[in-house]
Amino acid sequence: ISLFLTLYFAYYIPDKLELYLDNATKYADAKLIDRYNLPTSTKARFFHITIINKHKKKTAKNCKAYLISLKEKDNNNELLKAELPLKWMGYPTNITSVDIPPAGKVSFDAFYVIHNKPNELLLNAFVDYSEFLPKVQKNTKLIAIYKVTADGFKTKKDQFLITLSENLNNVSIEKI
Repeated sequence: ISLFLTLYFAYYIPDKLELYLDNATKYADAKLIDRYNLPTSTKARFFHITIINKHKKKTAKNCKAYLISLKEKDNNNELLKAELPLKWMGYPTNITSVDIPPAGKVSFDAFYVIHNKPNELLLNAFVDYSEFLPKVQKNTKLIAIYKVTADGFKTKKDQFLITLSENLNNVSIEKI
């Protein structure tokens, strides 16, 4: 039995994706890029959520990240009109899905703010209809639910608290 359990846990890990905030990539300051992929003078702070593939042998293929709910914490008002597919950190804007190798990790853009407008929530979402994008331009706390899917893996959802503030250093995201 001992050998069986050792082999079982060594080679069989449920198909599991995990969302977490990695301190090394939790946020990054960068210049925005225009439609020609050239940097502009506008500085933004990008907040990221990292996904780790917990399987020891199986690649998470066709992995996609979505914002599926965005509510004001104070009044529970839903701000999202549709699920929004989100962009991967550091990947070109036309890459909608990624593969995550066994025990590998990759991050996506949860949201971003412009340095001189830090209480305005912005999203790197794959949409061509602006009405799908939530309009939040105030000091507030938001409850965001993100979803990650991958072929052959269970869908993973997690909640995060987003704090928007007029002070850039007080803008944050934390898992709840």
